[in-house]
Amino acid sequence: MTMERENCRTRVTSGRVQEGRDIQFLVDTKAVGLLFGAEISQFVSDIYRKAVHLHALEAELQGSTGEARTSNIKEQREIKDWYSKAIEGLEVRFSEYLKLEH
Repeated sequence: MTMERENCRTRVTSGRVQEGRDIQFLVDTKAVGLLFGAEISQFVSDIYRKAVHLHALEAELQGSTGEARTSNIKEQREIKDWYSKAIEGLEVRFSEYLKLEH
């Protein structure tokens, strides 16, 4: 959970995808499906997919103007909002895995 939170937080607070973090995220979460099941695996896949898309949008923004620039910024905002909501919901999403029973 800490890794997902940190990746989401980085994207929301800095507004950027740090070079190489997306690949490291893939490596670090390779076995998530085995450990947490299909729902969490899909969530992690969404985190990665949105990071790659955000990175592409950031690269495209450099040369864009007018409506294309406005659309790009709007799409980046939507992705960052998704990450913000993902951070807020991490405890609930992972709560069943964090319960300690005697």
